[in-house]
Amino acid sequence: MIPATRGIAATETGQLQISLPEQATPFGTAARAAAGRSLGQELIELAHADGIQLVTIHRTDDGGSGTEGPRPDVATAPEPQSSVLVELTDRRDRLQSFCRQHADLLKGLVLAYQYTERWEPHAQHVKVTEATAETLTERLASEEE
Repeated sequence: MIPATRGIAATETGQLQISLPEQATPFGTAARAAAGRSLGQELIELAHADGIQLVTIHRTDDGGSGTEGPRPDVATAPEPQSSVLVELTDRRDRLQSFCRQHADLLKGLVLAYQYTERWEPHAQHVKVTEATAETLTERLASEEE
């Protein structure tokens, strides 16, 4: 737990991004092929079974980061850098445990961890008041001192 600041308790969480290039998403194992599941689907099911807090999967057209957005020529010609991105969000230790438990499936894939915090305000520190222009100006002035 990260120390509370001004009535907010912060807990370290993180997001693990698993990039599955399009050519790396075939069924792979006979059991997976028989079930008709892709590697991305299998990772989603395993993450849910392991109790990972938030699990998402989506396709990207920029090779995995999702930052460049769709390209205008994607509809006319398949993009060789297209990939599937599986994102898991939970505490760092739980994400590390997931990686250790499923290392055989994750081998050779690009994994990226991003630090985030989960904030929870403490009810006893939350004070609701009617704000006027005068009280707001006073409050801002007192915080600057």
